[in-house]
Amino acid sequence: KEAFGPENRDSDNLYMQLQAVRGAEVIILVREEALGKRSVGLRSLNTVDVGAMAGSLGGGGHTRAAGFDTEKSREEIISLLLEKIGKELA
Repeated sequence: KEAFGPENRDSDNLYMQLQAVRGAEVIILVREEALGKRSVGLRSLNTVDVGAMAGSLGGGGHTRAAGFDTEKSREEIISLLLEKIGKELA
């Protein structure tokens, strides 16, 4: 919690560690903000436009870093984003 908790909300270290995973193209970070409320952070290394993806879900950002807030469950978020990412990578 101290390394990646609320006091370090947009931890560049966490994103950098996840982006270092061989073969990673998109990083999805879902945070439980409150009961029924989640924030989603997206990062892309090369090809996926996460800004457009977040924009289509009510958020914003730019091509390589974006995010949005939602009341969807973590499972719904991951399923939806994996479908969108799959279409972009196809």
